[in-house]
Amino acid sequence: MGYFKSTGIIFDTKQTGEHDKYLELILEDGRRISAKIRKARHTKSKWGASTEPVTVAKFELYEKQHRFTVTGISSQEQLLTISNSFEKAIASKYVAEMITGTTPYDISETGTFEITLDVFKKINESKNVLVTVNEFLAEIINSAGYPIETRYCLVCGEEIKGDCKFSITECSTICENCSTINQVKFPGFAREGLSKICGCEGDNSGMDKKLLLGLHELLERIIYTHFNFKPRTSLHLRSL
Repeated sequence: MGYFKSTGIIFDTKQTGEHDKYLELILEDGRRISAKIRKARHTKSKWGASTEPVTVAKFELYEKQHRFTVTGISSQEQLLTISNSFEKAIASKYVAEMITGTTPYDISETGTFEITLDVFKKINESKNVLVTVNEFLAEIINSAGYPIETRYCLVCGEEIKGDCKFSITECSTICENCSTINQVKFPGFAREGLSKICGCEGDNSGMDKKLLLGLHELLERIIYTHFNFKPRTSLHLRSL
């Protein structure tokens, strides 16, 4: 492809060599790429502050056989609050791992850039990062073609009221009459909580932590079932 320009989000970085680093990027066309930038870790480098997560910038890139090199950066916007907060830094790292584990490399996917930018902006302003992360997981699952159903029974189609079961593989609630022993018990309050998370309804920052942790585990199980991936930072996030 040669030289090209694109807006992108640095969602993670990796060190390489003595002074170089790789920038893990989501480009505006929805591609996830890893781009090498030379001398970025040198003490005299002009790229130091502008190549840290989480930064939105305009990049000049060179591509050869799916390998990318950064040749220029301009118009940076760094989400400083993330780097100044331990909780937000952990949430940011978790999201970065999840992006890598659920997004194909160098394949354009509609909505990936917008979802990524949105979650980091929400983390930057969040009063409860676990709520934000749960909403992000629900959005990943939905955008991958597995919409989460919380209102109707998958089997009989009847509206569910109160306690029920949940099918991890089908991402759907199952009424007690249609359920099997292999499905997850799902109390009514948990179903209502998941519905709010999936709909990003209003301010959920005051949601009970125990409920949020339970929903987080459920969403992670769905991710693992459909993507065969679980972030290493999961336990750190749950301990916040």
